[in-house]
Amino acid sequence: MSPLVSVCIPVYNAAPFIKACVDSILAQTFQDFEIVLVNDGSTDDSLRVCRQLAEACPKITLVSTENQGDTRTRGEAAAHASGTWVTFVDSDDTLPPTALADLLGGCSEQTDIVVGCHYETAEPAHYVDIKKWRETLVRSDVIYCSPVARLFRKEVLPKSVFSLKTSVRTGTDMPMNIKIAFQSQKDVFLINKKVYNYYEHADSLSHSAVWSIQKISDLYEEVVDSVSAEKREAFMPQLIENRLIALENRYFADGWKEEPVQGTPYVGQLQQDIRESGYKLTAVQKRCAYRPDSNWTAFRVKFHHKAVIAKRIIRRKLHLGD
Repeated sequence: MSPLVSVCIPVYNAAPFIKACVDSILAQTFQDFEIVLVNDGSTDDSLRVCRQLAEACPKITLVSTENQGDTRTRGEAAAHASGTWVTFVDSDDTLPPTALADLLGGCSEQTDIVVGCHYETAEPAHYVDIKKWRETLVRSDVIYCSPVARLFRKEVLPKSVFSLKTSVRTGTDMPMNIKIAFQSQKDVFLINKKVYNYYEHADSLSHSAVWSIQKISDLYEEVVDSVSAEKREAFMPQLIENRLIALENRYFADGWKEEPVQGTPYVGQLQQDIRESGYKLTAVQKRCAYRPDSNWTAFRVKFHHKAVIAKRIIRRKLHLGD
């Protein structure tokens, strides 16, 4: 009999962390699950650790592939999943004991996607209109689009949502999540439970990745491809915002290569889309789009970013009653 939940874990050079990750899943209060470990061509001791874990527990299935990156590896795991619902966990993270039970508490015939939190929140559980959810994903930056802390109905995870046109590997969670959102016609259910323990360490991809304008251009090509051709015009405002956010991130996010971007095809196409769509730019967005290499633009963006973060902190404290 198939389990209710498949926990899919892509593994790449994570030997020191895998056992803790798997142990946190085996310790769940909800037990009708399987674990699908996919070793993504690791060059460290990961495969040996995965084999030991699979031999010790019948709930664990081990698949080994050549190195292909997180998104394609998640697709490999999903293809081997037999559960009604699928969740993804990174091999260096863990789950709180009630994570699966809490996520399943949001499952119903009214939704294909249940989203939990990485942190404690007082916000009540609620549905998000699928159109609004798609718009949010399309406009968002890389961090928002993590596929973890979520349950997906298996039917919204066909092989196509994990396919990539380019060789880009960093940030591909974004187009993957967008494609999944277009596979469903049902609203998304957000729960107010912390269902994920995220650990960032020196070897994390977020620390080691170096972003260049070419990588961003390749990633944006994947984002565009994730929105069906007949819907792209309707989603043009969000596609413009997506590129503007990337340009803003140059000034305060780690791992950005110092290089001029004015005159690149990425910026040129952005300016053309702004003109043709009549998109209304804020003052900061206008500087990012038309003066991206200016020191004054860098100052304005950093100042704006700090102000936005400060407002979010204040609002959250007021909301939580701190």
